[in-house]
Amino acid sequence: WGLFVRAAPGGGEGAGRRSEAGPGGPPAGWLATTLDAFLRWVAERPAAYATLLQSGSADVREIMSEVRSTTATRILSGLGEDGKRPATRAAVHGWLGFLDGAILDWIAHDDLSREELHGMLLGAFAGALIASGASGSLPTEAVPAA
Repeated sequence: WGLFVRAAPGGGEGAGRRSEAGPGGPPAGWLATTLDAFLRWVAERPAAYATLLQSGSADVREIMSEVRSTTATRILSGLGEDGKRPATRAAVHGWLGFLDGAILDWIAHDDLSREELHGMLLGAFAGALIASGASGSLPTEAVPAA
């Protein structure tokens, strides 16, 4: 997300500080906290985020591809041995695509709270890991306090 937020109009710097802290505890806790910070950032500039995700520009597509790759690498490294499995890698990349689609729906319809979206995204991540056969840390924490 760090590269994306730097490219986003209207204040990527703040999101970089919020979302790029390294894992400091269990991977599930780090993911829950990072995702919460990212959703807060998106909520502050939904139109800019939607525009970037839907852009036809080759430059923006390249940036978004790099962001997804970097994000996937960070998540996979936090999963230890499970993160080295091809099925887990595919699950994480698939979840990132799901995340983009769910956030675009949230922006378009504005009928889910940020907390509901956060919980759904963590649940989808857990489901993707379970489906991949991963046995490591799953996101089981509640939404971090506001």
